[in-house]
Amino acid sequence: CLQQTRTLAVPLLPQRNRRSRRGGRRSDKEDTGEFWALATSAHKEMGDLTLPVYHGPISRQRCEDLLSRKGKDGSYLIRDSETIHGALCLCVYKQKVVYTYRILQSHTGQYTLQTSSGIEERFFKTLQDLVKHYKKRNKGLATHLRYSVKRKTLEELPSVTNDVDISEDTHDYENVESSDYVVVLPN
Repeated sequence: CLQQTRTLAVPLLPQRNRRSRRGGRRSDKEDTGEFWALATSAHKEMGDLTLPVYHGPISRQRCEDLLSRKGKDGSYLIRDSETIHGALCLCVYKQKVVYTYRILQSHTGQYTLQTSSGIEERFFKTLQDLVKHYKKRNKGLATHLRYSVKRKTLEELPSVTNDVDISEDTHDYENVESSDYVVVLPN
């Protein structure tokens, strides 16, 4: 399954919602010829999803509740995306608002935040590297990552499977010939 994007940048344009704001932008195939591989089971196989801040397939509402309970600016967690199969979300709390940034994985296994056009994309070998980078100030997020919101136990995670089930109702994916894909490598 592949996701198409333009040049990536960390957006700070919020979605209008009472407690949640989302970063990120998707572009259509007509806009660009670049394709991104979404992580399906690859990051699970590499062990990246054993991170204590990874909460698995929790809902946006559950995520907001967990971050609000912590109640500190810079609190963060990682969860599965509810809208794009295989993608992850980095959720960050600031001033009673949760900002959501989609994490994608390239076909080479590197992680990046899905972003708007205009800002250079940044790739990381592991989720730990991505988190470490965004713990630094002024890296493009609403606020830098400060307080991890950890899941209670590893048993809370769903079982890892190599089966990918994408329903026909998912409009974020297209059936395309393999010759339509291009290789995208980091700088």
